[in-house]
Amino acid sequence: MKIRAVVWGAVIVVGGIASYFTVSSGDAVKWNDKVVGLHNRFASSWTRLEPHLKPWVDGKAVDAAKLDPALTQYGREIAQAAAELRRQTPPDDELCKAMYVEMVKFADLQEAQLGDLKKLCGEMMQSNPGQPEVIKHVVESLDALGKKEAEQLAIVNSKQAAMAAKFKIKLVK
Repeated sequence: MKIRAVVWGAVIVVGGIASYFTVSSGDAVKWNDKVVGLHNRFASSWTRLEPHLKPWVDGKAVDAAKLDPALTQYGREIAQAAAELRRQTPPDDELCKAMYVEMVKFADLQEAQLGDLKKLCGEMMQSNPGQPEVIKHVVESLDALGKKEAEQLAIVNSKQAAMAAKFKIKLVK
């Protein structure tokens, strides 16, 4: 009987130690939800800026008094979300860490593209309302930025899908 108690005690201790050093599905879900929330802040920032750009693309004048503060706010939101993302610590799992690395690359890209976007907004203001050749250039440049973002986001999504499969997390599209 003592041997059985010692064996069960050892199993409980080993199991406790193993669970301490392994990532639970709950940990992965909580972390995933947190970083997805941060990613959504990047996307919602754009949706608040885009209405200030659309009239110009349609050949109308942009109100600089509204565009400048919107662009400043966009930059502030991007910087805050990126900084908060960098402060996160992924669970101690290779797939979680791989997703985190790609999320940080996505945040870096967002911040780098902010400079490009500011330059494009400057070009917009110099041709206000937009002239066809300038509109074409700005739209092509915005599309190129969007393509880079989509490529990085596809990498993030693939890492997230691998993590979700491992931890049996149902992802919402």
